[in-house]
Amino acid sequence: MSWQQTVSIVVFVVTMAAIITGKVNKAVATVFAAAILIDIGVVNVHTAFDAIDKEVLFLMVSMMLLVGILSKTGFFQWIALSLIKFSSGEPVRIMILIALGTAALSAFLDNVTTVLLISPVVLMTCEGLGVPAIPFLIVEVFAANVGGTATLIGDPPNMIIGSAAKLSFNDFIANTAPVVIIILLVGLVAIRFLFKRKFHVPREKRAAIKSIEPKSAIVAPLALEKSLIVFALVIVGFLIHDKLHITPAVVALTGASLLIIICRNVKFEEVVNEIDWATIFFLVGLFMVVSGMEHAGVMHGAAKVLFRLSGGKPLGAMMSILWFSGAIVGVLTSASVAAMVPIVKELVAFVASHSGIPQALLWKPFFWSLSLGACLGGNSTIFGTTATIVMIGFIERTLNVKISFVKFMKYGVPTVLVSLAISSIYIILRYAIPLANYSPH
Repeated sequence: MSWQQTVSIVVFVVTMAAIITGKVNKAVATVFAAAILIDIGVVNVHTAFDAIDKEVLFLMVSMMLLVGILSKTGFFQWIALSLIKFSSGEPVRIMILIALGTAALSAFLDNVTTVLLISPVVLMTCEGLGVPAIPFLIVEVFAANVGGTATLIGDPPNMIIGSAAKLSFNDFIANTAPVVIIILLVGLVAIRFLFKRKFHVPREKRAAIKSIEPKSAIVAPLALEKSLIVFALVIVGFLIHDKLHITPAVVALTGASLLIIICRNVKFEEVVNEIDWATIFFLVGLFMVVSGMEHAGVMHGAAKVLFRLSGGKPLGAMMSILWFSGAIVGVLTSASVAAMVPIVKELVAFVASHSGIPQALLWKPFFWSLSLGACLGGNSTIFGTTATIVMIGFIERTLNVKISFVKFMKYGVPTVLVSLAISSIYIILRYAIPLANYSPH
């Protein structure tokens, strides 16, 4: 192992350790790590800067702007209150509806924003019914992470994968959304089974739910109407962006700019504050750190290890990607998918040369394996996703209850194991079997 490989690995591990332990701000940690790798010559400044995926960053910023404006109308609170009223005060029914609503919103919005907006309503409802809020909040964040797996814009790892592998919005809908729906349905059955007799709500408190007026949550009707129209146009743009020959980032940026212009009572300075700049700069630094590791040959070596584990077979490679990414993401956060992308690219080349199957046929199945592993694996620990980190902070701040790393894993690890097991079956049936029957003639 060369000194460049050793240094880049050490810098990456120390950086992630600093972030996980909370010793250093995540954005500061990755940018500083990138600066170190550039300063000592592991990677030159031009290569590092070129590695920053502008498509991902502009897509994230644009979606944050859109969601920031939409959130000011009371739209998300209206959805939550509507779901709660529809449940008639039945706790398990409320939990299921919240899970469904959160998953659906997270597929098309930033799951962190969805969690932040829905959580206060969930908390108030649980207090009103006299039931513990923590199970509802944990289920909510699990649903947010699962739902976000379904689309290109639902979770940052998918944005990174989509940009790096040239996968469209429709590609994700057609390939990851079906298995996400299956996983979500299995989760809802588990909720029904696990919590059926856990809660008791007095009849008078259930009656109070009927008096809820969801429309009272809407504070800016005109802005809401404009926001929904523009957001619908953006979604349509995502669906047809290939035909328009523009990228999803351009679609989102156009929509965000248009909405700011037509919502005259919305000040740009206020909306910009809705952007999670810490996450943006965290990714900027991470892209550069990963470029240093790739330049030093670390990714090539990691791909060789996975290749040996897979036996050179497409199925073995897809399972290795799925379970390896699902395992490491709980420790290194879902943004570590940026480090996995070049590994998967190398692995595609290795397996293609060994099996005789063209790289073009292996490309998408390998990246769908990465998407499912990176997004679903984040549910295993309190550090797995940004949404989970935010939720844990919300619980500690509002309920004064500290959820330990180990305690969360008791719920998170079984959830991830079931999710990845279902994903494995899905990958075998949809991708591995057709590849196994491939014939060049």
